[in-house]
Order: sequence, then C-alpha cells, then structure tokens
Amino acid sequence: MMTMRVFLDTEFSSNFGDGDLISVGLATEDGREFYAELSDGWCVEDCTSFVRSAVLPLLDHNPSTTMKTNDAADALAAWLDGLGDVEIVFDACDDEQLIKRLLDERVENLSISWRYLSWSSGADALDYDRRIEELFENEPRRHHALVDARVLRDAVMGFES
Repeated sequence: MMTMRVFLDTEFSSNFGDGDLISVGLATEDGREFYAELSDGWCVEDCTSFVRSAVLPLLDHNPSTTMKTNDAADALAAWLDGLGDVEIVFDACDDEQLIKRLLDERVENLSISWRYLSWSSGADALDYDRRIEELFENEPRRHHALVDARVLRDAVMGFES
C-alpha cells in the first residue's frame, strides 16, 4: 500500500503552538479533506489580537464541523485511519505539536509518519515562499485551517513538478 501524503494546518489562540487549538484542516494529495473547529478547550479572551482579527472571523460555525475536542479527536483519528499509511506534511512545528496533543493516545494506533518541510537550499526555500504567496494572492480566507492546508498541498505539489 502506498503512503498517502496529508497536508496539515492548524489555527490556535496564540502566535505560537503554546496556545489552544481552535481548528484543524487536512488535505490529501488526492483531494480528500478533513476540517474541524473546536467548540471547547479555548476561549476568545486567550486569543491574541491577530487571532481575533484574522482567524476567528473565518470560522465556519458549521454544525457538521464544529465539535467538542474529544469528538474532533475521534473523528480525525477515524478519518486518518481510513486513509491507511499516511505522511503528515506541515510547515510549522506548532502544527505537529497541536495535532498530536489533539489525538493524544489515539496517535499510537495510527500509521503516521511526520514530515516537516525543509529545503535543501535557500533558493528552494525562497521559491517555495513565492509559490505560497502566489497561491494566497487572491485567497480572502487565508488563516482558515482548511484553506491553508489546501494551499500547502498545492504549493508542495507544484514545487515538486
């Protein structure tokens, strides 16, 4: 069985991963997606001004994707398990820490490898950053976890071709 690459992004209450998870988005290389917004475990008062102005207005508040932390963890674990062997690709270490914290012990029952994006040269890193900015150029929902996961996927796959 081939390993499925899954591209991850999260949104959280602080500027760094020490904050509380607000939402998680994942997009596979073949177009499948997972998105969840947490209805508990975080509060607006703990959010930075950036999160309040750039992230919170983008939340969907859709009853099918807004759930309690434990329910989101169960749903995510089931979704990942359904994909088989996965490699979760992320460009911020905070994302890995937050999803592992969300999944908690469930992560031990999944076939996951983790890949932090790094580039072999400064030129490659600049090319990647340019590609990301191009993809976000006409995207009004930047800082929505699923939108950002899609852009990450498209940037990486476009960079590889």
